[in-house]
Amino acid sequence: MLLSGRVAIVTGSTGEGMGRQIAWTLAREGASVVLNYGTYRRSEAAAKAAAKECEALGGSAIAVRADTRKEADVRRLVAQARKAFGDVHIAVANAGGDLIERGLDDLGLADWKKVVDAELDGAFLLAREVLPGMRKAGWGRLVSISWDKAASPSALPYDYAVGKAARDVLMSKLARAERKHGITVNTVAPGPVAYPSDAQSRDFVRHGKQWAARKQVTNQDVAEAVLWLCRDEARYVHGSRIELS
Repeated sequence: MLLSGRVAIVTGSTGEGMGRQIAWTLAREGASVVLNYGTYRRSEAAAKAAAKECEALGGSAIAVRADTRKEADVRRLVAQARKAFGDVHIAVANAGGDLIERGLDDLGLADWKKVVDAELDGAFLLAREVLPGMRKAGWGRLVSISWDKAASPSALPYDYAVGKAARDVLMSKLARAERKHGITVNTVAPGPVAYPSDAQSRDFVRHGKQWAARKQVTNQDVAEAVLWLCRDEARYVHGSRIELS
């Protein structure tokens, strides 16, 4: 229970992908986890099921609907986390845009903003809300989920790549600014990630037989990288970008 007593927010964490696996993994290590949905996914049933699994793994959990592109929603998300569990120690900016490959001529302004705002505004708003409490405590972990090809000049789509690259720059600047407060800011940037079934995901988070037999990067590999950055062993890791492929 490496994170016993810690409170974590993971945005975009009730689907079938990396966010939910990160939330489960932090719960497995004893954290009280605030799962988030509503930027794209709006299923309350899925959110409740994800929170229930956190509790089965040994943590406490609530699920909060909030569109991470909206200032009022992010403020409410963090306020509900504090009301339920206390000050936030760990924040994982996972919610982002959909990766849809399309050329510039096929990209409307509304589609551009939908993706870029989720990537950049979502990370900015989350950081701005949680950092004051982390500074006061003298301890904090801010982790961003990016993309290994964010800075590649040949990688489409434009909106997703630019959003991720901008998020990377933001995290890099925050890492330098916040280290004096005992806060680490880092990025995990996976490439193609396998999205296993629910049964496999539950096996993976428990390090079962299917996890041991995996042949490619999975959502659980991403979660384990995030976990390591949240552990005390990583207290002096600042501004890193861990790529998984």
